[in-house]
Amino acid sequence: SLNGQKFKLFDDLWKLDMETHVWEKLDGCGQAPSPRSGHRMVCIGDQLLVYGGMSSEKHLDDLHVFDLAARRWVPRQAL
Repeated sequence: SLNGQKFKLFDDLWKLDMETHVWEKLDGCGQAPSPRSGHRMVCIGDQLLVYGGMSSEKHLDDLHVFDLAARRWVPRQAL
């Protein structure tokens, strides 16, 4: 982290079934975001937008889109 504290960075994606309360790991294809923490996410329709966060070295200001229906990361040139 930027302030010297150690924390774990993640690059996995999970989905909670609200009816069964069971978590499912989503293994999507395409180029996933780098491991991070402190990012922001919002779901709009069938797209999950992931913005920013922190890597182990810096603040991030990148945007990634995961297509929930196709279970794939949308290529950046398509954004």
